[in-house]
This record gives sequence, structure tokens and C-alpha cells, in this order.
Amino acid sequence: MRFKNFKYRLVPISLIFATVLSLIIIAAPVSATSATPPSSPITVQQGKVFLLRGTITFDRPDTGYFIWGPVYWYHYGDPTENFSLENTPSVYWTDGSPVENITIENYGITNGWQVVIQDNGDGIARNGTFTINIWLRAASPDGTPHKVGSENIYFAANRITLWEPDQITVPTGPITIQVLGRGVDVSISPANQSGSPGSSLTYFITVMNTETQNDNYDLTVSDDSGWTLMLSQNKLVNIGPGENGNVTLTVTVPEDAENGATDGITITAASRADPAVSDSATCIAIATEVPPSPHPIPYPIIGGVVIGVGTVVVILLLLKRRRALRFSRQILKPAVKLR
Repeated sequence: MRFKNFKYRLVPISLIFATVLSLIIIAAPVSATSATPPSSPITVQQGKVFLLRGTITFDRPDTGYFIWGPVYWYHYGDPTENFSLENTPSVYWTDGSPVENITIENYGITNGWQVVIQDNGDGIARNGTFTINIWLRAASPDGTPHKVGSENIYFAANRITLWEPDQITVPTGPITIQVLGRGVDVSISPANQSGSPGSSLTYFITVMNTETQNDNYDLTVSDDSGWTLMLSQNKLVNIGPGENGNVTLTVTVPEDAENGATDGITITAASRADPAVSDSATCIAIATEVPPSPHPIPYPIIGGVVIGVGTVVVILLLLKRRRALRFSRQILKPAVKLR
């Protein structure tokens, strides 16, 4: 059949395209029995909690079975290489309801620890996706922080195993845990200095980032005696590992401060990411009186008027000049003739 008008040709072509597309969409499976292992690497600070999270999906009429792991790590008896379970691992469907027929075990193995999550043998009758969460802390059970560096957590045989009813193996490599250090060091110079009442004293503060990543710090200052304190800035931003941030502290000695009065001052820098990570330094400000002149020069009083040193010098010079003039006149005076 020939079409005399091109626009009529588009009708059957578009119908064919729509039909093919619908067949493709209908043929495509909505989901498949599978598993998603935890992501890697995972970054965590020393002593902090991190999460191993993965999913399992069952979508066939048969009952599903699985073994998650065992998941294990080695510590070789060194608490600085150990992790600890933060709480009981959880297994729940996407709607938040717990998954039925689950067993969770964790126990020590040679030079390490492992966690096993699996069905109890009765299987999972419901289809859908559920999430497995294992919360761990980067510290040993006794609280010793894990050392800075990378540590691997393994899946036994590097796989997750499912049955529904055929066996499905999902490859799972080691999960690398990158443990980061966090720390700060505060120093102040000079450690102490003194000034007269009303004067200002300046101290120089250095904040060093001793951790392995950039950090931001909030600065606070306090004292014992309530003197006036002022920081040039109260925050340091984006300080790199091993780098320093610098601020100045100005302390004003009170006008009524007694001689020898002191004020103990404390400067604290705290990490914004983790306020528990902080350090402090102290300095002392001392009030001192201005001593009087050790050898005061008395000023003569003439006619009730105080005569300054400069005036006395001028008078002495004038008197000396007058005496010299008299002496020269006596020498130049003509001798008396004798008769």
C-alpha cells in the first residue's frame, strides 16, 4: 500500500515503535535476587562509630536463604587494631519492619572477631529488599582508640551467598576502614608578663592541627580575676594537617589593680567537627606600679617661685660672665701717675 501523504505514514510507524517499547518494558524484570555489599573505603575518626550497610533482595516464588559473611577482622591481641560492636546488628525491610527468621552471632576467632548474620533455616518467605546494618566503633571494647591507618574487614570467602532456590554468589572484597586521627595543640607566648595599671599586654597564641585531615577550631578565653580580655579572632578555619593558626590576645590591666595583682588566663581551641577534641594553654598577667625616680633633683625656690634646673644654669652662667667682665675692667684700668 502506498501513502499519498507523508503524514499518514507516521501513524503506523509510531504505533509499531510504541508496541515494541511496551514489550521491552513488560519484559524487563522489576528486580532480581541479589545482594549489595557495604561500600569501601569507609572513613572514620579514632574512637568514632561507623556503619557497614548492605542489602539483599529476594524476588522469586521460592523461599529465600542467605549467609551474610561471616564478617570478620583481625586484631592479633593489640587493642589499637581492634574494632567493637556498638550495638546489635539490625536486619529490616524497606518498610521498617524486622525480617523474620534471622540469627545474629558475634564471637572471637583466632587473632580476631567475627559477626555472622543468616536465616535460621526456615528461610525468608517474603519477597522484597531488606537492609543489614552492622554498627562498629573504631576502638577496642575497653575503649582504646584504633590506631591511625587503614584496616580491612573481610567477608568469608569474599562473598555473600543466597539461595532462592538456586545458589547465587555475590563477590565481596575486603572493606577498607580508613581511621583518621584528630588532635590539636595550643601554645602561648610569653608565659607571663607585667604592666602598669591601665596598660595593655599582648600574647601570641599558636594552634597546631596534629590530626590527619583539615579542621576548623573555635577559640575561647577565660581568666581568674575578670580583667579585660580580647582575642584578635575567635575561630580558625581550614587548618591543614601539621599547619598552624595564629591569633593574638590582648589583656588590659585594670586602672585600680594593686601592685603585684595577677590574672591567670586560659585559651582553649576546640574542633568544630568534634568539640571533645580540644587543647588549652595558660598565661599570667601581672600588675606593677611605675617606680618613682631614684634620685629626685631638688628645685630652688626664690621669692616663692620654683626655679627649674635650666633657669639655675642660666643664672650661674650670667653671674660667671659678670665676674669675668669686672676682672677684665680692672686689668684694663690705667695706672695712676706719680708726681
